[in-house]
Amino acid sequence: MLAHRQPDPLDALAPVIALLRSGGWLILAGTIVAPPVIYAAVPGGTTIIDKVVRAINALTPSPAVCPSTDATIGLLVALGMDQVCATTHTETSRGGGPGCALYRHAARHLRDQLTGTVGFTNAELDQFDLLMQDTGVLLRVGSSVTLHARMAT
Repeated sequence: MLAHRQPDPLDALAPVIALLRSGGWLILAGTIVAPPVIYAAVPGGTTIIDKVVRAINALTPSPAVCPSTDATIGLLVALGMDQVCATTHTETSRGGGPGCALYRHAARHLRDQLTGTVGFTNAELDQFDLLMQDTGVLLRVGSSVTLHARMAT
């Protein structure tokens, strides 16, 4: 179900929840778009990684972003659900790993926009490219949330 694409999640969730029997379960999942978290980098690398990843995220909005976990839990409770449970999964990647490779390729693909519109220099983007290959770099590359809730009996 794509509740996150609705202007008002209530419009998407209410009809689905209305179909649940007493004690029935609803499961929702989505991607969390959050600012980058850099756990390890060479001195000076954290700033450029943070700036470029934020710019990439701004230029490539995710089509499947879930609303705030707290807001969704509140909505589910308001709609008669109980036993609401949220599980968050965070994935990290080292430089040279698949997650960093995705950011590296995105920066290469978006280079004209990053230098023209956003204002990065070619030297900054070259540094970012090297950092995304550096095994001393460790960053969060994605998070997701799964919620399950039971209809009150």
